[in-house]
Amino acid sequence: MYPKGEAQDSKDFVSLYLVLVGSDKDDVPSEFKCVVLGEAGRKTNVLEANCRFVPGGAFGWDKFIQRERILDGNDSLTPHGKLTRFCKVLAFVDSVSTSPPNVAIAVNVPQCHLSEDFGHLLASRRFSDVILTVEGKDIHAHKNILSARTPFSLPCSRIK
Repeated sequence: MYPKGEAQDSKDFVSLYLVLVGSDKDDVPSEFKCVVLGEAGRKTNVLEANCRFVPGGAFGWDKFIQRERILDGNDSLTPHGKLTRFCKVLAFVDSVSTSPPNVAIAVNVPQCHLSEDFGHLLASRRFSDVILTVEGKDIHAHKNILSARTPFSLPCSRIK
C-alpha cells in the first residue's frame, strides 16, 4: 500500500497492490476482491480482479481510493479514526488428492483484532509500567510498546 500513491499521476490517491510471496510456482492464477469497510461494515471502493501472479510481480490499483476521502474526517468511512481495508484472495493451486484435479482451495484469513487488543490494554491500564504526563494529564503506558513504536531510543533506565 502506498498512502501517497505509487506514481506522480496517483499522488492524490492511496495505491494498493497485492504481491505473491513464497511460491515455488511460475505463476498462480488468482481471484481477489478488495474493499474499504466503513461504518457498520458498509463496503465502499469495491474492486475485483482475476490475474496470474508471477514471481516478483504485483497486481493492484494506482488509484484505489482518494486520499482526501480518508483525511476529510468522514466518520462513515473512517469510524473511530481507523480505515479498514479488506482483501479476499483465492489462489488456485494444484493439489494431490483423490478429488478431481485442479481443485480451487479457498484460504480464509482470520480477522485481525490487534489494534482493538492494544486499545483495550491501554484503556484498562492493566500491566502499565510507565506514566506519561502530557499537559497535566497522566497517560498510563507500556515501555515495551513505546520502544517498539518510537523512532528513537527511549532512555528506559531513567523511566520510572
